[in-house]
Amino acid sequence: MDADAVRERAADLPTDPGVYQFRAGETTLYVGKAVDLRERVRSYADPRSGRIRGMVERADRIEFAVTDTETQALLLEANLIKRLQPRYNVRLKDDKSYPLVALSDHPVPRIEVTRDPEEGAVAYGPFTNKGRVETVVKAVRDVYGLRGCSDHKYANRDRPCLDYEMGICSAPCTGEIDPESYAEDAAAARRFFEGETGALADPLRRRMEAAAENAEFERAANLRDRLAAVEAFHGEGGEAVSDRGDDRTVDVLAAAVEGDAARVARLHSERGQLVDRSRHRLDAAAVAEAEAEATRDDDGRDGGAGGDAEINTPAAVLSAFLTQYYAEREFPDAVLLAERPSDPDVVDWLEAEGVSVRVPGAGREAKLVELALKTPGVGAVTRTRSRRSATGSGSPRPRGSRGST
Repeated sequence: MDADAVRERAADLPTDPGVYQFRAGETTLYVGKAVDLRERVRSYADPRSGRIRGMVERADRIEFAVTDTETQALLLEANLIKRLQPRYNVRLKDDKSYPLVALSDHPVPRIEVTRDPEEGAVAYGPFTNKGRVETVVKAVRDVYGLRGCSDHKYANRDRPCLDYEMGICSAPCTGEIDPESYAEDAAAARRFFEGETGALADPLRRRMEAAAENAEFERAANLRDRLAAVEAFHGEGGEAVSDRGDDRTVDVLAAAVEGDAARVARLHSERGQLVDRSRHRLDAAAVAEAEAEATRDDDGRDGGAGGDAEINTPAAVLSAFLTQYYAEREFPDAVLLAERPSDPDVVDWLEAEGVSVRVPGAGREAKLVELALKTPGVGAVTRTRSRRSATGSGSPRPRGSRGST
């Protein structure tokens, strides 16, 4: 389509809010939302982005759907992007998640390092240093003898396995330790992961000192290294989001942009404990172009947002992520953000759904945001956070209609 064809099509559109699609044959190239469909589509007669200009030239028609409200347009846009995966839209992809330490929901719980805890498990994390986590779990098993085998193997043993011979399992499967004593050991391990470093550090230190006194220097050195990992462990992550007994669900989000890559780290808390974490990728160039188009006035003039380098920010990435991620998922009770999303419609939508959206400046919640910022691939955000964002102030409201994500 050329500029004249776009203007001609726009003249036939209503001035209501809604969603529009640029299509080529049976393929949807781009989906956007608009406060005023006519004025929004008319702006594509002179797109600012070269990539969007190419999309317009490929399109052979424009389809639209009217909605009652801007919020409905936002949701419809997000769902269409998920379903149709248009080439020119920002598309959300999940990255590999990070490890947790989990204690299974079993009368004799197992301990494991996992990225996908089983249902009912008590999980701690996420942790960014997998090697340290594995060292600490080995220390826990060495001190407290917690099993690492599957429930199937546990239920079908008639004699202790090699872990028992190596001294890293107390073999509850064959009654080498009674259930009450094993439960006490599991409780001690939980206290360590909940922040009581001494629950593991103290017995390790006693073993290290005993090994040194007995001239078992290699063993003492090994215990020293484990002790160092244990004492450094709680500086890496695993804090509770809120006080115990709190039954809220909370998501913590931080975004970063580096070159053509945009990433969002998400931590999820239930009942005050972090239980899940994930990292997601978006196309940074597509985010920048979407934000550039969205900040234009309805008559096509620059809305004052500046060039693409200024527009392609973590705030824009968060706007794109929030809409797509929550369009088909259950809402948490609260979302904690490293900074305010650039599109206030997104925040309005979440708050209308009963979600508390906050940019914490200090305290426990701010520490959780900092933990999300430390996630590999998202650390670059610390260089781009503005003073306004760090203190909880929102970004200026973009002018004009915001027609794309």
